[in-house]
Amino acid sequence: MLIDVQRRLAMPQFSCRHFMKRFHAHLGHIIRDELNRQQRTVTWFADNINCDRTTCYDIFARKFVNHEQLEKISIVLHHNFFRDLAEYEDGVVKKLAKSI
Repeated sequence: MLIDVQRRLAMPQFSCRHFMKRFHAHLGHIIRDELNRQQRTVTWFADNINCDRTTCYDIFARKFVNHEQLEKISIVLHHNFFRDLAEYEDGVVKKLAKSI
């Protein structure tokens, strides 16, 4: 019993990157899906985040996006991707806690 409690208390703190890698979340796909849901074109998206279309396709292929770029994308698409990450992370933490 004591060992089980110690193991729960010593649960390591994982970064968003760790959660996404372990549980296969793909931020680029999430961004692309939101763009498609809003029926926006890649050209529109590229113009609004000040890059070219090939960079947009590169973003869609990425598992991770830096904070500054994600903030700009969130503003342009009027969608809080940081909240999505937090909710995803919260769900993963609950799953990990249940498995321990």
